[in-house]
Amino acid sequence: MSYFMRAFCGAGQVPSVTVLVEHLRSKGLAVHVESSSEAADQSCRQVIFRYKPQRSPIVITCNFPDDADGLFGSEIGEFLEKIGPPRLSLKKRRVIGHLRQSKFMLVIQVPGDIDPAGLQIADAVLQYCIDHCEAMVQTDEEGFYVGNKLIFPLQ
Repeated sequence: MSYFMRAFCGAGQVPSVTVLVEHLRSKGLAVHVESSSEAADQSCRQVIFRYKPQRSPIVITCNFPDDADGLFGSEIGEFLEKIGPPRLSLKKRRVIGHLRQSKFMLVIQVPGDIDPAGLQIADAVLQYCIDHCEAMVQTDEEGFYVGNKLIFPLQ
């Protein structure tokens, strides 16, 4: 069964498909771009990476607050509801503040048949977002991460 990893990005530019591929290759990770779409400014809107012929591809989509489908806003809203009021929790305040200030969200659909090589690719894309886009990462069934540290688990 597939699951999702999200990078809520607070700054920086949305990477192009070329930048993502070059970043992965610089880490020694080989991918084939099965399909992609970019905005007029070359920022990635969606890319499908095939890393092994016998494995399902990794689908990456970038969402923005002003997208017509409203996915960005609904995702933020769902997480704010799950987190609940911050009260005195500094960790909740940090996550809520970051979500509210996010400029875009990069979503990785992790296929159910992913193997360690595929996870390295997903992790490298998220690390790019952390390093260049001030991202806070959320992983389904786990929670919110700053870097590699889980700071707020979600049940």
